[in-house]
Amino acid sequence: MTTMNKYLIKKFREYSRLEESAESYIGLEGKLVERLLSISGNDVKLGRDTESEIKRMLDGKEFKGKVVYLEGEPNRCHANVAKRAKGTKGFNIASGYALSDDGVWYSHSWGFNSHKKCVFETTKNKYSKYYGYELNKAETIDFCSEN
Repeated sequence: MTTMNKYLIKKFREYSRLEESAESYIGLEGKLVERLLSISGNDVKLGRDTESEIKRMLDGKEFKGKVVYLEGEPNRCHANVAKRAKGTKGFNIASGYALSDDGVWYSHSWGFNSHKKCVFETTKNKYSKYYGYELNKAETIDFCSEN
């Protein structure tokens, strides 16, 4: 058993997932790690992503464009983008992973505007790449109410 699989099994047990679905879930997380590392970086700090979120990310994309830094609270990306999305025209939410300067992918949410081809970063963190999926309208409403 690889170190990656041991780590994923440990993580699986921490989240109290059903034993029968462990292999399937580990396979999805492994695919996500492979996808991210194939883009760049040397490590992935997996978040508490659900199976459906991981599937969405596997069908996701890299968000490219100019990074525009907006004021927000440090380490509060979800709350920051939820606040910005409420009533801001052209501010869409994406969720997934961002690559830090130290080569590690972290679970992250950010804003974007596809027409202006820009990413809105709401934390003070510097990321070089963003990979994930765009939230649809219903998901955005839920996301904003939860954060």
